[in-house]
Amino acid sequence: MNKNRTLSLVLTGVFAALICVCTLMVQIPIPATGGYANPGDGVLLLAAGLLPLPLSAAAAAVGSMLADLITGYMLYAPATFIIKGSMALLCGFLLKKLQGKKTAYILSALAAECLMVLGYFLYEAIFLGHGFGACAGILGNAGQGALGAVIFCVLFPVIKKVIGKHL
Repeated sequence: MNKNRTLSLVLTGVFAALICVCTLMVQIPIPATGGYANPGDGVLLLAAGLLPLPLSAAAAAVGSMLADLITGYMLYAPATFIIKGSMALLCGFLLKKLQGKKTAYILSALAAECLMVLGYFLYEAIFLGHGFGACAGILGNAGQGALGAVIFCVLFPVIKKVIGKHL
C-alpha cells in the first residue's frame, strides 16, 4: 500500500471518529422531534472537502451512524448512514465542480444540508409512518444544517490553506 493511500485511510478513520465525537459532545435538543442538533455536520462537511469522495462518504456514514447507535437512536441509524454518506458525496462533488468560484463553499454546504433535511423528512414521513407529522422536524434539522454549514464555511478555507496541499 502506498503512503498516500495509507494516509487517506487513516484520515478516514480519524474523521469518522471526529464526526461521532462532535455529534455526541454537543447536543441541542429539538423538542418537536425528540432528536437533537449538533456540530457533527460541520466536521462531516470538512471531511467531504478534505478526503477523496468515496472515503469522505464512508467517514460521514460510519461516524454519524455510530453516534446514533451510541445515543440510542437505533431506529435512525440506517437512514443516517445513507443520508450522511450522501451528504458527503454531494458536498465533495460540488466542491470539485465549483472549484475556484467564490460561492463554492456555501453552495456545497447548503446543498448537502438541504439533502439532509429532505432525507430525514422522507424517512420519518414514509418509513416511520409519521406522514405530514414529519414536518415538525424540518425546522430543527434546518437549524442543524445551518450550524454545520457555518462551521464548514468558517473552518474549511483556513484548514485547506494550512493542510490542503498535504492531502
